[in-house]
Amino acid sequence: VRGEEGFFFNNQMMFRPAVVFLLLLFHAVNSLLLPSEQEAVREWMESVNNLPDSWEAGQEQDACSWEGIICLNNETIVGISLRFKDLEGTLPDVSKLTSLSSLDVFQNSLSGNIPISLSQLDSLESLILSNNNFAGPLPVSYTHLRAHETP
Repeated sequence: VRGEEGFFFNNQMMFRPAVVFLLLLFHAVNSLLLPSEQEAVREWMESVNNLPDSWEAGQEQDACSWEGIICLNNETIVGISLRFKDLEGTLPDVSKLTSLSSLDVFQNSLSGNIPISLSQLDSLESLILSNNNFAGPLPVSYTHLRAHETP
């Protein structure tokens, strides 16, 4: 009996590291978002007020699970859609989101200048900034976008 208990104990001890490994593997598979992209989205939290609750509650989670964030295969952010959210503050630099193809912040209270770095995103096809309080004209460098609305 004692040998069986010892054997069971050893199996249990071997089982625990396997469970921990599987949990870490599961977390890694579900958190494939590049750290630079996660950081870029977190910068929104510092420069914009009234973000959706899922952003505040999900600070420890992958940004792909946040409202308004559109990801491709949980690996890269391809879109941000935050229409009618009462957002206040300035539009942060999102140049780290190199796969971003769509940014839609229609009908908010964002202000300040439109970051020139947005025009450097080769993947950006749609930029909707209408009905905000941005200052200045839309830079000429944005003319490569397929669909654009001026603020």
